[in-house]
Amino acid sequence: AHKEVAPMPHWYLWFLAADPRSQGRGVGASLLGRIQALQDAQGMPCYLETSLAKNVDIYKHKGFRLEKDVPVKLIMDGKLLDCFDTSGGMHSMLRPSGSGTVSSKL
Repeated sequence: AHKEVAPMPHWYLWFLAADPRSQGRGVGASLLGRIQALQDAQGMPCYLETSLAKNVDIYKHKGFRLEKDVPVKLIMDGKLLDCFDTSGGMHSMLRPSGSGTVSSKL
C-alpha cells in the first residue's frame, strides 16, 4: 500500500513511540509535532502505517487521512492464527504538507 498511497517524494514516519510511563503526558505529541514542522518546512507529505485501529483516530486528529486499509492475517491450514488487531489489518495514512495541523499534545 505504501507505494500506492504515497508514490511522490514524502516523509515516512516508520516508528513513533513513548515509554509507557510517559504516555499521556504529551511526549509522543511533541515528537510528532517536531516531525510535522520539519515536514511542512520541506513542503512534503508524510506517510505512516499503523496496525492499531485506535491509532487511526489519533492520527486523523493530527492531520492525517486514512487512505487505505490492508488486511493482514496469519492463516495456517485454513485457520486464522493471528491478525494485527480486531480490524485485521494495516492502516495506511497520509498527511499533506502544510495541512495546518501540527501536534502539540496527543
